[in-house]
Amino acid sequence: MAVFTVHMPRSGEAERAIFLRDGFSIGAFLFGPLWLFFRGAWMSGSALLVAILIGFSVLSAYGIQAGYLVALSFLMMLLLGFEGPSLARLDLKLRGYHLAGVVTGNKPEDAEARFFASHLAANASPLPTPPGSGNLQGLQLHQGIIGSFPWPSGQLPPGGSRTGS
Repeated sequence: MAVFTVHMPRSGEAERAIFLRDGFSIGAFLFGPLWLFFRGAWMSGSALLVAILIGFSVLSAYGIQAGYLVALSFLMMLLLGFEGPSLARLDLKLRGYHLAGVVTGNKPEDAEARFFASHLAANASPLPTPPGSGNLQGLQLHQGIIGSFPWPSGQLPPGGSRTGS
């Protein structure tokens, strides 16, 4: 089962909740800063892209061989694979989202269903009482009425007893 962190805006709108899978991200490893842009982490993605460009330009200016640049690129993407979800969480925090909870599920849909079931149960208010239901104590029961329906013309039920036995 995967672990997901749930982030909600400060306004508490459950429709805008974002679920981020915790752990290694294959997408962040393969696509790097593009994965961050796709996740909406513009600040983190831009900072990472600038750091990569500056790092490679400095290293190539010093005449570092291409094999070392490829190895360095692989290590940076591996690090991003491990830390990409944390960078996305940081960007969500900067955009005004807060951590609303942690939930597990096999798929994101399972995690959403589990979170919203517990979230709605925790925030549920008691059901309102229908008008006119009021206090039922002191209610006097009338003879000859069973449930809501009286016996026709005040007659006794078959067997002659009003209790039904």
